Amino acid sequence: MRKLLIVLLLIAPLGCDLFENEQTVPVAAIGEWKWTHSAGGWGNNADADSVDYTMKLTLYAQEAIWYRNDEIMYEFWVREKKKGWQENSFYMKLKDDKGCDMRGSYNSEENLLTLSSAGCTDLPSHYFKKAGD
Repeated sequence: MRKLLIVLLLIAPLGCDLFENEQTVPVAAIGEWKWTHSAGGWGNNADADSVDYTMKLTLYAQEAIWYRNDEIMYEFWVREKKKGWQENSFYMKLKDDKGCDMRGSYNSEENLLTLSSAGCTDLPSHYFKKAGD
């Protein structure tokens, strides 16, 4: 019994740190987002109305799936924001490491989600509006 108590006392301070259950995405940002446009980078500007494809992003508490023409284009693990990033931002780590990790920024006033590269240079930022709005 004494050994069990010692083990519990050693583990108890770790608490929930043993599990990845922290909310990483603002709750209001969770859901489906429709792509509106991309801008910046080296000539990669595009509006959803001027191209022959669609894009959307489904955002969950700890992962995200980016679709092009309803086919999965990228899958991400969503992590906490990096030090120095704005309050409603989060880090999106590619699950397969084939491409660039992204920084998500949620603007609740405009109901706008912006994805920008978190490691690659000269890439456009991508803008999404919440589906149904």
